[in-house]
Amino acid sequence: MYGGLLTVALAVTGACADARSPSRVTVDTLESGIVVVTNAGSGIWGGRSAWRLTEEVRIGARDGAGRTVFGDIRSLALDRLGRVYVVDYHADEIRLFDTDGSYVRAIGRRGRGPGELHGPSGIRIDPAGRLWVQDLGNQRYSVFDTTGLLVQEHPLRGGLMAVEWTDGVFTRAGDLYDRVPVWFGRRGRTGFGRYDTLRGEFVDTVPQPPFPPGTQFPFGRSTATPRGWWMGVRSAYRFWEVAWAGDTIRIVERPSEPSSLTEQQRDSVLQAVREMKRLSRGEVDLDVPELQPIFDWMLVDDRDYLWVMLTPGPEAEATTFDVFDPEGVYLGEVHAPYRAEYYRPRPVVRGDRMAFVTKDELDVEYVVVMRIGGREGVVSSSDRRLR
Repeated sequence: MYGGLLTVALAVTGACADARSPSRVTVDTLESGIVVVTNAGSGIWGGRSAWRLTEEVRIGARDGAGRTVFGDIRSLALDRLGRVYVVDYHADEIRLFDTDGSYVRAIGRRGRGPGELHGPSGIRIDPAGRLWVQDLGNQRYSVFDTTGLLVQEHPLRGGLMAVEWTDGVFTRAGDLYDRVPVWFGRRGRTGFGRYDTLRGEFVDTVPQPPFPPGTQFPFGRSTATPRGWWMGVRSAYRFWEVAWAGDTIRIVERPSEPSSLTEQQRDSVLQAVREMKRLSRGEVDLDVPELQPIFDWMLVDDRDYLWVMLTPGPEAEATTFDVFDPEGVYLGEVHAPYRAEYYRPRPVVRGDRMAFVTKDELDVEYVVVMRIGGREGVVSSSDRRLR
């Protein structure tokens, strides 16, 4: 479905091209209503308008017994005040730090009782400012208020397991969508369900849209958003936004030529493919790609901007993000002076701050909070008229 759709989108031109920068971006609308955004290689930012990342605080220590020594960071969150929440999987607790990096309090503790945690895999902050913890060991969501007091607990769908809560997302209305198994007859497939807090169960379960035919492992990427998904193909630098109902909203492209895999990279991917085939008992048929991925992951911030985390070189000590506005227009690059982890945990952006995990030469984890300079005046999604 999507392979043909993308081909048609690139071949069709419309009459509603965006006039703000015709040499850098063209916006067309297909008869189906899908918006096609074709970006040039360079963004529309000028030197003064480009956003800049400046380190505001670093949290972490190599040794000691304090709460700034982390065992295994699984998830991060930023609240409206700019404070950072850190999930320490080994300690079975959530740690809250103020904007200056000072430790405030621990939320939860190890155990099986109310308000206790056993293998927390991630956190989310809902529109009401409450902290939701996905507690896999106890197979439940635990919900805490801003003081760390337990206010609710909700059961997870049985059997759900993950190393990090990557997919749960709240809509602007406060509904939680999360990844769940979806069954079609006797066959299972990954999907998403809307969680009804009154009934304590998932309802309105929908399958995740498929990637275009021929997408090789591991070149398909998807990230859940309040409106649905952003899907991406890492070898072609192509993205498409899909609503929860399954309708494609827009297609976004930016020219970029991937490089061939080195022999070392190919061996690493081949090992991962063999492991996935072993775990699936031969039911998964995966091909080893020949091209290097252009990007590692995508994230959507609280203002609906799409941040694309580019794949760094083997010796790179910095991280580059490509930023697209909510309409899919490429703005330009944002550079972090450190190598950010993209897998367990993902970086997060809220307001004018970004938080991510980086490691030193001894693989000790640190949380870095960066201020996004130049972003002042960008209104949040809740203040804009929803499209």
